[in-house]
Amino acid sequence: MPINRYVKGILTVIALALVTIACNQVSTPPSTARAQGPFADVVFSGSPSEFLAINTKSGEIWAYTQTIQGTRAEYRGKLVELGKPLSRDH
Repeated sequence: MPINRYVKGILTVIALALVTIACNQVSTPPSTARAQGPFADVVFSGSPSEFLAINTKSGEIWAYTQTIQGTRAEYRGKLVELGKPLSRDH
């Protein structure tokens, strides 16, 4: 029966393709997603009245407060070393 041989051949090709895909996923797992763009190195932290934007590369900390006039941005300082006061050089 030629149809039987054809079906077995197609199923074998499908099985080999699935094994190849499975082995590829095990040997090289997908990498962790990372943000790209202008805010890739910025971490945000917030409260109901304001939020902070902390640049992890430069250490700069900005506070954004919502007022009646609109949003106000204020430079809080630069984190130079943990446990030390913020540097106010800007």
